[in-house]
Amino acid sequence: MSYQLDRIDLHILRVLHSRGRIPVVELAKQINLTTSPCSDRVKRLEKEGYINGYHAELNAEKLGLDVQVFIHIRLDQTSFSIFEKFAKAVELMPEIE
Repeated sequence: MSYQLDRIDLHILRVLHSRGRIPVVELAKQINLTTSPCSDRVKRLEKEGYINGYHAELNAEKLGLDVQVFIHIRLDQTSFSIFEKFAKAVELMPEIE
């Protein structure tokens, strides 16, 4: 069963993507929820497969990977909803500015 993500779920995903090791108590405060519902949402996002795991963010510059790239993207479909989904997916990627 696939769950429809709401703005709180998306906020949780953005925070966890940038700070995967944030304590649930701090995450809950950041997204204006109490700890229990926040924890339940995180567990549901994990169970539904929106969160595959938690990883260390590496310092690309220190590793000699400080390359800046510009790309052109063409979407096969151009409806507003498709663009909105694409934009939301890109927002979750901290390495893309």
